[in-house]
Amino acid sequence: MSRAVWVIARREWRALISSRAYRFGTLVGALALLALSLLPLFLMRLQQDTPPTVAVVDEAGGVLEQMRAVEAALPPALRPPVEWRPAVSSATADEASDLTLHIRRTADGELEWVVIGESVDEAVVRALQQVATPVAVADRSRRLGIDPEVAASLQAPARVRIESPGAADVAAGVAATVDGPPVGEFLALMLMLMLYMTLTLYGSVVVNGVTAEKGSRVVEMLLVAARPGELLRGKLLGIAAASLLQYAIWGAVGSVAFVLQRGALGEQLSQMLGAPIEVQGIPLRLVGYLGLFFVLGFASFGALFAASSSLASRPEESSQTIWPPMVLIVAGYMLAVFSLPDPASRLATVSSMLPFVGPLVMFVRIALSQPPLTEVVLSVGVSALTAYLTLRLAERVYRASLLRTRRTSWSAALREGRGAAR
Repeated sequence: MSRAVWVIARREWRALISSRAYRFGTLVGALALLALSLLPLFLMRLQQDTPPTVAVVDEAGGVLEQMRAVEAALPPALRPPVEWRPAVSSATADEASDLTLHIRRTADGELEWVVIGESVDEAVVRALQQVATPVAVADRSRRLGIDPEVAASLQAPARVRIESPGAADVAAGVAATVDGPPVGEFLALMLMLMLYMTLTLYGSVVVNGVTAEKGSRVVEMLLVAARPGELLRGKLLGIAAASLLQYAIWGAVGSVAFVLQRGALGEQLSQMLGAPIEVQGIPLRLVGYLGLFFVLGFASFGALFAASSSLASRPEESSQTIWPPMVLIVAGYMLAVFSLPDPASRLATVSSMLPFVGPLVMFVRIALSQPPLTEVVLSVGVSALTAYLTLRLAERVYRASLLRTRRTSWSAALREGRGAAR
């Protein structure tokens, strides 16, 4: 790569990162990522009410202590959000309690839990079943002359053997570890949407730069020191570097926000679902693919945007000449959205191998499934070849139309560019 390309790239880099629009967009994007990262935890805590209090009248004697022992043995994230308060009778129950729980024995000696209140929340019932069931099982075992530990072992989950590559035995209630999608469908959509929006955004930056330089005749001075192809490559390189810097800033902010709220979010989800939940982050492999497909996509679409905008004689005409890259990028977005429900479908597989639309669709497939490595390599190869050929085509159009003062068509620019190349 010639020195002129690096000089042009440095010029574009400095002009872009020093602009107010770039700094404002970087700040807004970082704040939006921070808000999206903290929003789920904020909403869950906003919806979380004060733990209900239940006045417990233990007529059977000693049952409340057993319930508290069961509750204390649970992991903190799985303990029911209910406060059990002992009471001698309903008359002496604390007026501040939301409900009253009577524990008594029936005529056949069975323990019975009776909840009294105007409105009984389903969460209280689930919490009561969670701590009362082990107590009831142990009580029945003692009355039948069975060792409580033996009775507890009889309730252990069935042993299931999974004969599959990478799978392990499932025993004693331990769930098998099965490789699932790297991220959920919603997060995959958000990442793909960010890829689509940044490709469109920096495509418009290329358009504005080309039309502004052409309208102000700055391009004539630049062509004194660099050839049209070098000017095009330098412009794309500088803008791509600035966009990757913005990606890095957004990624750092999102990572810090995720680390800060990961534990609290997992604890809240565990309490809501009644099962241990570990919040997973975005794999570094997926972050790498995001950067790779942005570079490949921007090389193709950026070259098309530059060539299309050079056909216009005034900035006002650029909206009429950039329709080819806009149609292709919208088509890629639509195909990627259609691939979300089934990333292994024939539509997703075929479209991920197509030029221009491949980066968006293949990224969705990688985020939601594990496509064969051969297909990933083929998609990257097709995208790289598309970027190279598109750049060569754009250089020819750029060479023919950059100094023209009238609007030029694609066919005329290609003919003139072919003649100039000879």
